[in-house]
Amino acid sequence: IRNGCATGGSAVAMAANAWVALIDGAKLTLAQNFTLAAGSDWELVRSSIVGPGSLLVGAGTTMLVLGSSTISASGENRGTITIEGRPVATDEYGPANLKLGGAFLNTGVITLTSTAQQVSQITVQVGATLTNAATGVINGLRGAGGTRGIVLGGDVANAGRIAVADDVVFQVV
Repeated sequence: IRNGCATGGSAVAMAANAWVALIDGAKLTLAQNFTLAAGSDWELVRSSIVGPGSLLVGAGTTMLVLGSSTISASGENRGTITIEGRPVATDEYGPANLKLGGAFLNTGVITLTSTAQQVSQITVQVGATLTNAATGVINGLRGAGGTRGIVLGGDVANAGRIAVADDVVFQVV
């Protein structure tokens, strides 16, 4: 979906091994709960996923976040989410920022990295909560350099692991 909107009116689960990209202002509105099935690959590129339904990133699913994107629906990650800063150029998207606007539970892996000297971060918006459960991992990887971190407007609860590689600037602000 590019520069458009999609609305799901009933409970939906994506088929295994599907590839879906929300690009440049696309907005996916979840009227019901929505599951990204195992083996699916998603790209969230300067776009948004909103409720009232919730989002489940299933085990074995990957989501790549480029540019500044938002998940304001409540959600859970059981798979792998990579937030990747890229060069500032046409179709490269620059700094990466995943803004969370609802209650979001991480029981999988979230990785902050880059392919250029760029910021990669999670922003927990005012009124939102990020819970990194006992099985959850948040990785701050060096990639090509740049700051990694979590920006707090809301709350973060960590019972899992936050792993930061050597020579990585990781900030919680």
